[in-house]
Amino acid sequence: TTGGTLYVTCPANKSVTSPDGGPVVVTYTATTDGGVAPISITGNPASGSAFPVGTTSVSVKAQSSDGQTSWCTFSVTVTYTGGSSTTAASTS
Repeated sequence: TTGGTLYVTCPANKSVTSPDGGPVVVTYTATTDGGVAPISITGNPASGSAFPVGTTSVSVKAQSSDGQTSWCTFSVTVTYTGGSSTTAASTS
């Protein structure tokens, strides 16, 4: 990072499938350009968080040591296609 205007770039929207209908841990990486090092990048929810079934908006903030701030957003969609299963009991 060599100075200039700080920009943060989020990853593309993510779609993942939950194998059991529960939350799924999702990791992501945001990148920066410009600003003055060191640059801190924080995500909400953070990379490595467990995302519930549905769509969650993720906000990412980058802040450089010269006080510049840049934001980006993307979404994580967790789907579950398992549905409920029915077991037939046999009586003899």
